[in-house]
Amino acid sequence: MLNIALPKGRLGDKIYSLFSDVGLGCPSMNEDNRKLIFESSEKEIRYLLVKPSDVAIYVEHGAADIGVVGRDILLETKPDVYELLDLKIGKCSLAVAAKNGWIDDGGS
Repeated sequence: MLNIALPKGRLGDKIYSLFSDVGLGCPSMNEDNRKLIFESSEKEIRYLLVKPSDVAIYVEHGAADIGVVGRDILLETKPDVYELLDLKIGKCSLAVAAKNGWIDDGGS
């Protein structure tokens, strides 16, 4: 059985749709429950829903054969995994905020 680690949350929702679109969906994943492991016996795939930051750890330690994770997590944690493909479905934004009237003094 192929074990695939998938992130929970916003990115996960996009991934589940993508997998369904290409025939790798698991209908029980759409049910309203708290399960974190789903099996598709006819396709011999087990889906593990984990925290996004844990996807690469599951793959690195052999608990999952492959995983889908944001590149930001790979860059931050530098796990010993191979980045296969950019699915081009998520994006990461950075916001910088300061109090009104704050002035950058150049760090001195």
